[in-house]
Amino acid sequence: MRLLFGSLLAVVLGVVLLVAFRPAPADAALRTVEGVTYGVQPEDPASPTEPTTPLSYNGGPVVHSTAPYTIFWDPKTTMGGWEGLIEGYLEGAGQESGALTNAFDVASQYGDASGKAAYSMNFRGGFTDVDSFPETLNCSEAAPCVSDAQIRTELAKYINAHGLPTGLNPATGATPIYFLFTPPAATVCLEGDKANGHCSKAGVGESLCSYHSFTTVSSATVLYAVVPWTPRTGCQDGKGLELPNKTLADVIVNEVAAEQVATVTDPLLTGWHDTGGELNEAPDKCRNSFTGGLFQLAPPEDFNQVIAGVKYYVNNEFDQAALYDGFPGEPCLNEVRQEPRFTSPNPVHSGDLVTFNASQSVVDLGVAKYNWSFGDGTSTEVNCEGRVPTSGFIPAKCNGSSGTGNPNSVASVVHHYTYGGVYDVTLTLIDDGGNPASVTHEVTVSGPAPPSPSSGAATSSSGTGSSSSSSSSGSSNNTAKPPPAKVLATQSIVSRSLSSVAKGGLVIRYSVSEQVAGRFEVLLASSIAHKLGLKGASAAGLAEGTPAQTIIAKAILVTTKGGRGTYKIKFSKATASRLRKLPKVSLMIRMVVHNAASPAVTTVLDTVNLAR
Repeated sequence: MRLLFGSLLAVVLGVVLLVAFRPAPADAALRTVEGVTYGVQPEDPASPTEPTTPLSYNGGPVVHSTAPYTIFWDPKTTMGGWEGLIEGYLEGAGQESGALTNAFDVASQYGDASGKAAYSMNFRGGFTDVDSFPETLNCSEAAPCVSDAQIRTELAKYINAHGLPTGLNPATGATPIYFLFTPPAATVCLEGDKANGHCSKAGVGESLCSYHSFTTVSSATVLYAVVPWTPRTGCQDGKGLELPNKTLADVIVNEVAAEQVATVTDPLLTGWHDTGGELNEAPDKCRNSFTGGLFQLAPPEDFNQVIAGVKYYVNNEFDQAALYDGFPGEPCLNEVRQEPRFTSPNPVHSGDLVTFNASQSVVDLGVAKYNWSFGDGTSTEVNCEGRVPTSGFIPAKCNGSSGTGNPNSVASVVHHYTYGGVYDVTLTLIDDGGNPASVTHEVTVSGPAPPSPSSGAATSSSGTGSSSSSSSSGSSNNTAKPPPAKVLATQSIVSRSLSSVAKGGLVIRYSVSEQVAGRFEVLLASSIAHKLGLKGASAAGLAEGTPAQTIIAKAILVTTKGGRGTYKIKFSKATASRLRKLPKVSLMIRMVVHNAASPAVTTVLDTVNLAR
């Protein structure tokens, strides 16, 4: 529902906030006031413009894992009706930590020397601070008015009184970020110069919507963001207010999202931001951009994000990779797409050179690695980690697995098969945010069958970033029998519709090299499973850094011989019913198999993104 700015505020807040505001610069920027640097979101009614210049890395840290706290400095407790939505937003974002379905994961492409600014969030709760505002004004505006210096004093008092955590990227635990909110009647100013006051009051200096910075409490760094009560169109999209939850707190949520991303990517104001000019930070490059993604804002929609089942209207975030990768090339995102794609060659003969091209894949954040498994026991990797989009390298910087420059386009590899058969070729893409996804297609090869193990022939077929080779040697009666080989197994997820999966099950195509016994497991991010009320065992044995996963379905797999097959994993009625509540979801499918001849277990892990 789109509400008119003047009429709504006249009802809710009265004439105090109806003062006309002066248009601010088109972009937010770093500001240094009285020796303190801030990342400021000025009020801005301008139409969005597509960013054309990248951010610069200025050598400082990013935040690798966050623990937000909320503080409502509200002596008269007037904000109670809005606290629930604001805290609920941070709680929901924490429950979906690591998901690709909202804008927070866009920030995962920005890093420092020790890693990326991962979407790893754990909301720690809120507090209402009823201390009176200081009687001595450091602002030129009428009371109640507080300066940032007074806010820092109150924040230190609160942290020390309750023994709350401090620090930036501590050795253990997440980095706390303190969001401080002030009520409608109060004005916040960075300093007291009325002409350049950077105040939350409309029309005073450069009117601000929110800001973030850092301070020191008991010799430790503390990150904080200040979000005054500024529900004006210039603090949303510059048009009529969009209120999906029918409360002005919807506008405040938008500022919380922007300050979270700005703080994570530029915590000490020395991380990722423009150099020269306006000194924009990551959220500012797409200021007032809200369209795109799953929700296109077609009337009567008034939201562009669904987080933990609640609708929100929040600003898109800047995808720097779009400036370096022409496809898909969308610099303003409210979700992250990771869709590996390639086309399988027609039936070929053994010995023919075949190429596999992944350039049609949709990878918003830029590709870190292309991993190819050719189905004949060989694989190769094209590594693009040196071509991090946020470092400005061009795609040709990607290397093949041999460590030399790949002479083909970075998304392509060349291979040949020594023997006939039907092979499952799997492409696994890992984007610059560390998100993996896979797809599998069959390739039919005509030619001689592979020799039986009893023939004693030793064969090999290998692929590299640019070519592949094969060799063989004759048999020998003196050759010792090799140890049992580990089972070769692949899987690909056929299903793409969430509604069909909830109704009929998840369809998986698999292949195994011999008789096996094992199981399939369906894993869901534990944060989402908890929100949906789904219970299950925690998945063990995942790669370090993988968000916690809950096993929500299992299926036994037993075969009498090697070959290919299709399996459908059915969900319980309760699980299916809860999955239907989501607009889309990312699931991990884990295949674990072994045979009687070898105790070695083969594990195959793939991710599938399902949408309604």
